Amino acid sequence: MRAAVLALLLAVSCSQPSQGAASQSPSPTAVTKPSPTPRPAGPTIDALLGRCPTPAELASVDSSLSMKFTSDPTSGTLVCTAASGSRDLTLFQVRTYQAVLMLTWIRFDAPLPWTNLTLDVWFAHAIHGIESRSDAQYSFCCLPGGVIAIQTNNLAVLDKSLPLWESVRWLAALFIHEARHNEGFGHTCATGPRAGQNDNTVAELGAWGAQYYFYVWLAEHTDHGVVPKADQAVARAEAADMLGRFFCQPEPTPSA
Repeated sequence: MRAAVLALLLAVSCSQPSQGAASQSPSPTAVTKPSPTPRPAGPTIDALLGRCPTPAELASVDSSLSMKFTSDPTSGTLVCTAASGSRDLTLFQVRTYQAVLMLTWIRFDAPLPWTNLTLDVWFAHAIHGIESRSDAQYSFCCLPGGVIAIQTNNLAVLDKSLPLWESVRWLAALFIHEARHNEGFGHTCATGPRAGQNDNTVAELGAWGAQYYFYVWLAEHTDHGVVPKADQAVARAEAADMLGRFFCQPEPTPSA
């Protein structure tokens, strides 16, 4: 199943930042003191994903990012409603908001390797919006104004055979990957069958490197009261699978 998800990721992820993306010269992420974000008291990530987002959660996403659903493969059917205490949302809209909210719901016990900010604060600084669309072959970064373009064909997040945790985590990882591009990190591998699509190494902390460490940190630096041990194990295996697929020189690197 993990191999199927990674195959879908290959089908929708960008090969290089688009013309509207930032310069390819890497620049360090600005380090500022993150604003405190409330951590959920009690619910696991599975429980949080199993309910509709609250109006306050949706407003918090809207206040930091523009959310535009130009294409929605689930349009016409609502799975959350304002009448039930959420907002009128389709399945794809719910999953998109949940993928962003996941960056707030989960807290790590160690700084991420590519930024000293919390994950949600870094993400809000790295990009300014998300637009779903069906007219692109790949998801890419970025449209003008630092907006991630997410192509909506064959997205794993809508695959009902996948556990909800896996599919939403996959979409969150895609968002992180594209946001890292907007900080000036292109794919650096210049040889082999995936030249221009892979990074050379994990250690350079490019788009694939940030995604890799997101999985490692989910596995090694979360409270299993929030991310259950079974979910941590899946993230750990996902990180291991990435090494031979998305890095041309997957030399051993510290995992945590």
